[in-house]
Amino acid sequence: MGTFHSRLFAWVLLSTCLWSTITQGRSNDQQRFVSRSSQVGLLELYTSEGCSSCPPADRWLSQVKSAPNLWHDFVPVAFHVDYWNYLGWQDRFAQPAFSQRQRRYAREYGEPTVYTPGLRWNGSEWRGWRSVMAPVVNTGQEVGVLRLLINAPGQFEAQFHTTAAPRGRQSRTLTVAILGMDLVSNVARGENRGRLLRHDFVVLGMHRFAEQKQGSWSGQLPRPHQASSQYAVVAWVTQGNRLTPLQATGGYLYRHLLTK
Repeated sequence: MGTFHSRLFAWVLLSTCLWSTITQGRSNDQQRFVSRSSQVGLLELYTSEGCSSCPPADRWLSQVKSAPNLWHDFVPVAFHVDYWNYLGWQDRFAQPAFSQRQRRYAREYGEPTVYTPGLRWNGSEWRGWRSVMAPVVNTGQEVGVLRLLINAPGQFEAQFHTTAAPRGRQSRTLTVAILGMDLVSNVARGENRGRLLRHDFVVLGMHRFAEQKQGSWSGQLPRPHQASSQYAVVAWVTQGNRLTPLQATGGYLYRHLLTK
């Protein structure tokens, strides 16, 4: 009887281990990111390695990694602009499209110029970042739930469910971005010559997707133009051609789900 119970216990233990392994393997095959129903803040930093005023803002953004409400209350992204490259240092993370995005914001909000470092909170210019450790979030505005599913390597599906009536029946656009974490640059020229710069939440790839049917999108994840030791994926919904976000979600991404 003792031998039988010993064998039975061993079989149960082995079965439990195998089931745990299978379950974990299945969970690693996909990732799901779901926003709350009230608005999640999109925090955008416009920065440059060629700008001597930018490292404090870069450090400030990096420290929000420890914020307990990261991804739940706000989604941070860092856009490196290229308009300071002429000062002698070519920022490897900069893209002309990011500079154009910042200029579009300035036009939409009637601002006279663009500058770095510049932060925007849900589209609006935000100058109060130096006095806080992380954004103070107002969770009162109900906008709807955004769901992002990475269902295969390099593939995603997204749905936005809201009870709000569409404004003028305009279609919605989904923006998906891949972020790089723990990035380091040794700057050899320009205003930051001789400095070691560290960056987080850097946009390494981004693409906008038109609404395929009401509140639904699917497609391929953007490919990052630089390598990183850790990645995150973020998505946000906008109305029509405007840049101001309605809802956002995101989080850290399994490396094997980034590309096919």
